[in-house]
Amino acid sequence: MAATRHRGRRGGAGRGRGGGGHGGRLRWPGVPAGPARRGAPAGRRRPRCVQRGAARHAARPRLGRTRGTGMPVNARSLADGWTRRPPAGPRPIAALAAAVLCAALLGLAPARMAVAQSCWTGGALHLDFGAVTPAGHTDAQSSGLSYTCQNGTQDTAYLRVCVFANPGQWGTVAPRRMFNYSSPAYMSYDLYADPARTQVLGPLGGGFPVHSWTDQVAPGTSVTRSIPVYGRVPAGQNLPAGGYQEQGVNGIVRFRQSAIAPPPASDCLVAGGANVGFSSSGVVASFANACTIVASTVMDFGYVASLATARTATSSIQLRCPVNAAWRVGLGAGSHAAGPVRRMAGPGGHLAYELYQDPGHGLVWDNAQGADQGGTGTGQAQTLTVHGRVPPQPEAMPGTYSDTVTVTLTY
Repeated sequence: MAATRHRGRRGGAGRGRGGGGHGGRLRWPGVPAGPARRGAPAGRRRPRCVQRGAARHAARPRLGRTRGTGMPVNARSLADGWTRRPPAGPRPIAALAAAVLCAALLGLAPARMAVAQSCWTGGALHLDFGAVTPAGHTDAQSSGLSYTCQNGTQDTAYLRVCVFANPGQWGTVAPRRMFNYSSPAYMSYDLYADPARTQVLGPLGGGFPVHSWTDQVAPGTSVTRSIPVYGRVPAGQNLPAGGYQEQGVNGIVRFRQSAIAPPPASDCLVAGGANVGFSSSGVVASFANACTIVASTVMDFGYVASLATARTATSSIQLRCPVNAAWRVGLGAGSHAAGPVRRMAGPGGHLAYELYQDPGHGLVWDNAQGADQGGTGTGQAQTLTVHGRVPPQPEAMPGTYSDTVTVTLTY
């Protein structure tokens, strides 16, 4: 903006009625002056925020005199380095308006500070499968891991969040492994991105599908989200009883940001953006020291026409115990025993019989210590054979005779 230039007239000695030929100009404080006027000495700066040629009704500034000549200062003397003296009376209205305008113009360009969006993780990855059995798979979920993103800008931040889980201390993925230090053995397990346990959660660059989702953070706000991780121990593992663990299952969370829309998941596979690590407090499980009776069969002596001779038969008991687990199996006296004698009941009363551990029918099998049968678990089903014998005895009324014997498994 340039002020209006007025033609000056020479007045009497020491008096001037108008501004000289020095053109008016506005300048903001602190901004370097423009090119010097032709003929002006180099390095001189023009007056700051000064408007020349005020209105007629305003008080006119007085001009200084040149040294020793008494001549009024003209435009040339101003250009040669002399400066205007401040007015003796009130400040001209036009000059005041120019100062106000300078301040207003300065206010048009306020400083704008922008704080970049930042993200970090919290908590640690931890899974506890509890007691595991070979009968079926065992699931667990980690809910201790989270992330927080803070947006200090004036624009909405659109995020792509990607999670990668590194191999643990035993160095494998799909399956991962926990170790039993007491009875050296590995338990297989894996980490998954979804509750259905269909997408394996693997390391960056491991060739597994990228586990990612989108998020957004409004200007000047922050969000905190949980990062669920799902685990599964598959069924059918035959292991020693005891505790299993794996440490060092850490990983990274990658954040990719845009001010328009969330970036694609493929962006997480290239370098750049924010990478934030997370730690692990371990994955643990215990293989239950649990033995089970898988099945048992009926001992059937068949149809007999006479009890004058002994009858024999066999049945089986199938059990499963963890590897190296000691077990013992005892047989009860039955529902119709008379003292130490087992009996079957039927229409004609009772028929005596006995159960043995051996085919020669010399070692009775019952619940007493030393009369039961023992062994060590293999993790697989183990089958025991029970040998039965109906000794010769008086004839009985025809019909069906039976007894129920309780099998006790101790481990």
